[in-house]
Amino acid sequence: MPLPPSDAEVPCAAALPPGRLGRRLFLYFAATLLALAVGVAMATIVPLLGRLTRSEQAGLAHVAETKALAVGEWYRRAEDLARQITSRTQIRDVLEDVYAGRVSRERFAAYAGPRLADAMKRSADVVGITRLSRDGEPVVSCGEAIPKNAWRIPPAGSGKVLVSAPVTLSGKRCIVVGAPVTGRDGSRLATDLVAVDTAQLAEKILQPPGEDPAARLALALRDKGAVRTFLAEPKPIPEALAPAMDKGLGEALSGRVGILAATDTVIAYTPVADTDWGLALSADSRLLYAPVRAELAAMLASTAGVYALCLIGFGILLRPLTGRILLEARELSAMVADRTRRLTGELSARKEAEKALQEARDGLERRVAERTRRLAEANAELLALHERLEGEVEERKALSRELINLLEGVRLDISRDLHDHTGQLLTTLRLTLNAAARDLPGDAEACRDQLVAAGQKVDQVQTEIKALARGLRPDTLDYFGLVPSLAALIDEQQAASTLAFHFFHNEIPADFDRDKALALYRIAQEALSNTIRHAKAANVHLSLVRREDRITLSVEDDGAGFDTATRPATSLGLTLMRERMVQLGGTLLVESAPGEGTHIVAEVAL
Repeated sequence: MPLPPSDAEVPCAAALPPGRLGRRLFLYFAATLLALAVGVAMATIVPLLGRLTRSEQAGLAHVAETKALAVGEWYRRAEDLARQITSRTQIRDVLEDVYAGRVSRERFAAYAGPRLADAMKRSADVVGITRLSRDGEPVVSCGEAIPKNAWRIPPAGSGKVLVSAPVTLSGKRCIVVGAPVTGRDGSRLATDLVAVDTAQLAEKILQPPGEDPAARLALALRDKGAVRTFLAEPKPIPEALAPAMDKGLGEALSGRVGILAATDTVIAYTPVADTDWGLALSADSRLLYAPVRAELAAMLASTAGVYALCLIGFGILLRPLTGRILLEARELSAMVADRTRRLTGELSARKEAEKALQEARDGLERRVAERTRRLAEANAELLALHERLEGEVEERKALSRELINLLEGVRLDISRDLHDHTGQLLTTLRLTLNAAARDLPGDAEACRDQLVAAGQKVDQVQTEIKALARGLRPDTLDYFGLVPSLAALIDEQQAASTLAFHFFHNEIPADFDRDKALALYRIAQEALSNTIRHAKAANVHLSLVRREDRITLSVEDDGAGFDTATRPATSLGLTLMRERMVQLGGTLLVESAPGEGTHIVAEVAL
């Protein structure tokens, strides 16, 4: 039973009523807890806000850089389209005939127009082609007409292509690519202007990611020192956003990469590599930072909930105390002991929970370690498989190299036997026949005529054997180089067929690597032989051109062609061509279709 209050306690109770004391304690606790909550928020939430904001901005910058890479790839593809059109050998040869006065420009336009139209149809992005003469005058065109202010003519002696600023052709936004066309002697014959539609660029690349309706992705270039935006998706840039976008695009055109944060917009800008374009991607800051705000709101809500629960709990705890300000020491001790037991029980339960959590964490770490070990073993197996495959590839290349060397060795041995042994025997036989013809008596004219005819047959056989020996091992290749050897090969083939041969070469050194020269000679020999035997062609164009540090051999005919999907797999000649290029680190391209002729291109480094 509680004791009555002592004399010292009664004045305190009378001086400070229980209700007032409770309110003061409650306000003191609330203020202390609020200060603690604010301090924790300032120490954790503010730095977290900065990190999350920078993370969202970095994600936006990564998307802009990815889009810039895709735009640069499209730009290089447009340049490659122009180079492919200029590489057509037959049109270039006829253009040389125009400058030589052998063909009129009207006839050239009638000849080249359908072929340029066919080249334009091969790519849906090409909307117009115009070929300019070396004087800069239009010779032939197809598709959309290209205005003169969009012409880009590379300087003389340059092999590079030039790209114009975007222009509008019949409602289509296009860029015009100017590519030089060189002749047999390397001089400028013409310039091809190729108009490439940017619709695919706008529809498939310049689409802002995500579900932000206010996002805009724009491309721009400098026009007379000012920033000019020529593509903006998915809608035109609003007037309120235009100044910030122009600033970001200006930074991108200056070669800088970064983030521009406006009032309600965030803009990521970056240059497009290998072009004079800049790219900028805008995003609504409210949508961009919405995940950050949601996460912070959740943290603040949880903090406020804990704060409210603490206040409610303290109020509930304080309410019975306000009615009894002065308590006996035993009651107070009992309450403290009771609270201590409760706290001890809660502490024990928390320790058990922490122990269980630690055990779960250890188990997870063990599973992660086991999975890491398995992944390492799988990676080791993959590396071993990769090394084994590389070894098999090297063995295949070595076998192919040995087979080619064996083939060349057999050809050399047969050539020497034909030239040395068989040739000597035929020479001896010819001398014997001549001696027999001289030693016959004067009344044996019939027999002498037969001996003379037999000697002529021996001469014919000896000539054919020499030609066969040269085909097996061209001696001109060792003494004069690749170009004279190819010229001699064409002379031999022309004498034995009705084909019209056209040979073009440019700046080919006479003493470059012999194995590469022999490989190119064999490829040309096999290609010409296939054309004579199978193509049923009227013309064959053979060109040997040097471009910087590479040599390109091209053999093109206007014959029957074949299906490349089935023919190369069973053709030993084409297989040997490819193996020769593989051994030398070069490339071989075969283009053909039934009724459209055959085009073989071999390229190897000097």
